[in-house]
Amino acid sequence: MMGMGRGGRTYTVLIEDLLTKLKANREEHVDIVITAQAAFKKKTIERLDAMLAEAKSGSNVSMHLGLVVPSAHTDAFDNAIGLLELTAKAGETKIEIDADEYERFVRNNWEWTDKFRDSNSSYRS
Repeated sequence: MMGMGRGGRTYTVLIEDLLTKLKANREEHVDIVITAQAAFKKKTIERLDAMLAEAKSGSNVSMHLGLVVPSAHTDAFDNAIGLLELTAKAGETKIEIDADEYERFVRNNWEWTDKFRDSNSSYRS
């Protein structure tokens, strides 16, 4: 995983610094997910209540909620954090990463970032 990019250059970074950044990014990710899930639940209940009211009144009932389920990718953070923690536990203080890993781990721009933003953005207050 680490340092195994597409044939590009690798860079030596301090594991402690990388862990700090990854954990902060994970916390931000979890905050977005929790907010989106709470709003999704609220909107789902509102729409289901409206459907029930329509059904009770004899109106035509639309069975489509039209909501996008919020996505979460905490496992990606947990995997990277776990690997770094095990590496640090083995006595290493530095690790090689490539530009793609820097983009993900430090800049928080993963291959799923756009889809994540799309599925969760409609639930931001």
